[in-house]
Amino acid sequence: MLLGIKIHKIEINKSWIDLRRINPRAYVQEIRMFLNFAYRNKNKDEFFYFPCIKCANRYYHGKDTVNEHLILDGFLTSYKK
Repeated sequence: MLLGIKIHKIEINKSWIDLRRINPRAYVQEIRMFLNFAYRNKNKDEFFYFPCIKCANRYYHGKDTVNEHLILDGFLTSYKK
């Protein structure tokens, strides 16, 4: 508890990140769930850093661009750590 605020750490299963080449359909479904989680309390037009291989958490993008990058380029392998 920090300053009377209870902080919850949410652990996300990231094992699906390796499915891109093994099971592309399942990978795309997991991408959708990941983005829905990330944007749960955000406006879909908000920009965030995301761990695609192409941008490597260096550039801001909107949800549609992030979706495309994660599907076509994949996640950074270091994101699973």
